[in-house]
Amino acid sequence: MNFNLQKFSADVKEFRKVHKLSQLDFAGKLELENHSLVSMYELGKRAPSKVVFAKFCELTGRSADEYWESTEDKPSAYLMGNIAKADKDSFDAILEKIEIREYLFALYDRVKK
Repeated sequence: MNFNLQKFSADVKEFRKVHKLSQLDFAGKLELENHSLVSMYELGKRAPSKVVFAKFCELTGRSADEYWESTEDKPSAYLMGNIAKADKDSFDAILEKIEIREYLFALYDRVKK
């Protein structure tokens, strides 16, 4: 499963416009200290942290499930079905490290503020 950042980006923009909220106002509703994060979300340059994503879903009434898509039709999923188990395990480990790194960057940015 992959997070659909493009859908999240579009939904942030749409919600803000429909409710006539500035980026600063919307950042306040999401309890963000920096409204520039809203801009980054809207541009698709940044994925939300788990806490921010949960607040977004609560605020908008959207289900978190809407933002996750199956990876079965992705090239990496196809590749995973056609490689040796040892290589697949290595690939899984790399993907896990990438996810952990992205999560740590999100945490670092929140603490840094």
